[in-house]
Amino acid sequence: MRLALRSPRDFWLGMIYLFAGAAGSWAAQDLPFGSGARMGAGYFPTIITIGLILFGLASVARAFVITGEAIGTIAWKSLGLILGAGLAFAVLVERAGFVVAASALLFIAATASQQFRFSWTATLGAVALVTGCALLFIKVLGLPMPAVGPVLQSVLPGRSGS
Repeated sequence: MRLALRSPRDFWLGMIYLFAGAAGSWAAQDLPFGSGARMGAGYFPTIITIGLILFGLASVARAFVITGEAIGTIAWKSLGLILGAGLAFAVLVERAGFVVAASALLFIAATASQQFRFSWTATLGAVALVTGCALLFIKVLGLPMPAVGPVLQSVLPGRSGS
């Protein structure tokens, strides 16, 4: 029986998953794992990287069994916008706060789609999503990030600049 690559798209997707899983596993190797009841800093990254590796192995195996599509062209503009959205969030979250950073992330990532059109319903959905995430991450989970950063605190009514 001869092994033949039948789905290049599945193969390379699996390789990306395997690479990301291996890189994440390497990055988390020095973090304490802990246990299910008392999770350490390395618990979640390790579980996620195991999942990535399993998905990668399944995708690579699938590439040799099921006939699939060839790799198409890379949408460089969309790829750049998605990466830029994550970078914008990282840059803005401490300076302008979670609300502005998450809003920028949503808007920039949405423009990566060819079907993106401004609409009031999408805007209301984005406002609800950002509000829900802010409440969840900042209030419920207590993550140490400002809802509104120092750049905006001085211009908001009822807030002091200090």
